[in-house]
Amino acid sequence: MRSQWKRIRYRLEWLGLLLATKLIPLCSRRVCNHLARTAGALLSFLDGHRFEVAVDNLRVAFGNQFSADERRKLARESFQYFARTMVDLLWSPRLTQQNFARYIECQNFEETARDTGRPDAESHRGVWSRHRPARRRNERTAVHQSRKTE
Repeated sequence: MRSQWKRIRYRLEWLGLLLATKLIPLCSRRVCNHLARTAGALLSFLDGHRFEVAVDNLRVAFGNQFSADERRKLARESFQYFARTMVDLLWSPRLTQQNFARYIECQNFEETARDTGRPDAESHRGVWSRHRPARRRNERTAVHQSRKTE
């Protein structure tokens, strides 16, 4: 019974992902942001076990620095950031050379490219990211700031 349920679950997850890859690129950024916040909050409610693990991890990491309500809020926001990262990944085929600058601000890219011959970048969901790899001690790194699109 358990393996049969897993097969059904995996098939539903695959169909959901297939549908998401087709529909999310059709949405505006505003709709994507709202969808991600809603999906993350819903997932934190539906996946109670992992949500409680996240809350416990925050308790262990920060002790009494945050109240129980604040830890629950932080855990829910973590689920929402994860959902937003996934939605952004599925929306990213809409990025082009023409609209790239509307969504991403790059700094120090020219200096990094001059040192290595090419800009190195890695994307993170958050305000600031340090681009890697910095292979040599005197090598510069590039930094980007995600623009708020809400």
